[in-house]
Amino acid sequence: GDGASEDPGLAHEVLRRDPFLLLAPSDHPHRDKAVSCEGSAFAELDPACLAGEPFLMVTRGQRIRHVADRVLQTAGISPQIVFTSRNYETLRRLCAEGMGYTFVPQHYIGLLGGDEYQSACYAIPERYNAFWELSVVTLKDAYLSRAAKAFLKSFRESI
Repeated sequence: GDGASEDPGLAHEVLRRDPFLLLAPSDHPHRDKAVSCEGSAFAELDPACLAGEPFLMVTRGQRIRHVADRVLQTAGISPQIVFTSRNYETLRRLCAEGMGYTFVPQHYIGLLGGDEYQSACYAIPERYNAFWELSVVTLKDAYLSRAAKAFLKSFRESI
């Protein structure tokens, strides 16, 4: 967990789980290993087949990097990181240009422009736990003002 869920004094409410996608250059050599998934917009590709491939990563300390590192560790891969940036949009464009593979939260896909930069998008198998959660954490049994309750209600509805 992220730490908050283990603290008995905190109430932890998950509002949305955002799965990560593996982005690949559109002409990458592992296309034939992707498995189409019933009811999913994305075929599934096991990151374990990408040993020795180049990766584009966000910088250490960013939450996207924590998830990406965990996925690659679970896959048994010591990634060959060819480029690091704070900006996932830069990484996405370099991926589309064929420089390597990268990870991005699925929710971000709809936010990104640059339609001329097309990369292949894959779901990551469930066993990798490749997701992050948007949560509200409050003090258990703490008084919440009417304003705070109204804000939380509005926030939940917007998610």
